[in-house]
Amino acid sequence: MSSSSFPGWDSMSSAEQADILASPALAAPNGTVSNLINPPNRNDIGIPVMATFFALVIITGLLRLYSRVFVVRNMKLEDYLGFTAYCWDVFAMVNGIYSTGALDLRHAHADDLVQWIWIYRLIYAVVMLFAKAAILLEWRHLFVPTRTRNWFFWATTAMIVVNTVAYGVAIIMTCRRCNPPKKIWQPWVDGTCADLYSQKSTDIATSYINLVMDIVILLLPQPVIWKLKLTKQRRIGVSLVFSLGVFVLVCAIGRIHSNTVMDYIANSTRGGAINMIWAYGEATFVMVVFASPGIPRAFTKQAWVVSLVSTFRSWTRLGDSTKGNSNGSVWARKTPPSWSIGGSNGKRRKPTQSDLDLMETRDAENLESGYNNYPSSVSELAKLPGDGTWNTAIIEMEESARFNASSARGLGQHGP
Repeated sequence: MSSSSFPGWDSMSSAEQADILASPALAAPNGTVSNLINPPNRNDIGIPVMATFFALVIITGLLRLYSRVFVVRNMKLEDYLGFTAYCWDVFAMVNGIYSTGALDLRHAHADDLVQWIWIYRLIYAVVMLFAKAAILLEWRHLFVPTRTRNWFFWATTAMIVVNTVAYGVAIIMTCRRCNPPKKIWQPWVDGTCADLYSQKSTDIATSYINLVMDIVILLLPQPVIWKLKLTKQRRIGVSLVFSLGVFVLVCAIGRIHSNTVMDYIANSTRGGAINMIWAYGEATFVMVVFASPGIPRAFTKQAWVVSLVSTFRSWTRLGDSTKGNSNGSVWARKTPPSWSIGGSNGKRRKPTQSDLDLMETRDAENLESGYNNYPSSVSELAKLPGDGTWNTAIIEMEESARFNASSARGLGQHGP
């Protein structure tokens, strides 16, 4: 434990305390002079980076929220956990952080920076705790059939426990770093703090534990994806969607490097700010990983999206359709079964927006009533017969998978 940085602070006069608060938070090394008027910073890099992170979190989070509230109209435990993390992450980004060394800051200003770094350490742990638990729960719902206890179920359960314990301990250790906690940003307050060398060792160790968990979470769904009964191209596509966690790994490695090279004794404010930039990035991409499976569902009720997808598929299959059909009917030969409807005259036709809305309404009613005849996971969905053009949208949520399955069963029987 370290003693108070300013012994006898409470007995000092107001003028003496004011002089200390106006002085540099860190003595300048030999040959340098503190710049307290216009201190150098890295806002030229920090502001664009933070703006990019903020935009990613806001856009993906709102799309996910829209799909769950207005399209699927069904919220699960992982949604509540994920959006709790989302709110904390947005709060942290709105407040922001900057990178200026303590030698160029007055004590009165450095206090705010150090306090925010400490607060964000807590927010970071809370965001990781809730967001990673939400991701694991959602992947379990996607890849594990109902009432099944396979290796993926137990692996995700174990990771949820490890994640909860790891970040729970991190929160407790952060809160107990100093007694009282405000001594962290007000070193003149009487109290005790953990030795900074042991603090650095703890930070590095927890960073490596965090990296290992990120690697495991990234690799978990890959064996299941590559066993699905899909074409190789589709397996690659689905695998890439569930590989967005690579960006999380990059930021986690950046945090490890930052913790390793940071000078905890001489000037931890600048290094701490850089470390928090890596943490912002990691939290951002964790939230993107959480939001991405539900994003396609946000567009399923949009007529322009349906029209665009239909047109694109018709164009890409025009050559094959013309060769295989003497009457030149592209739609009749190559349109996936789930995109055609039997008309009153016995001929198939392209579904109208009313048809699509009806299917959406039927699906919502089935979800609300707990209808269980549809596949309960993408593992079961991938086993359905047919070409699977619409059925293999595995990156959507479980409810989206149920909607696709119902479309294939209810409409696919009219196919060629």
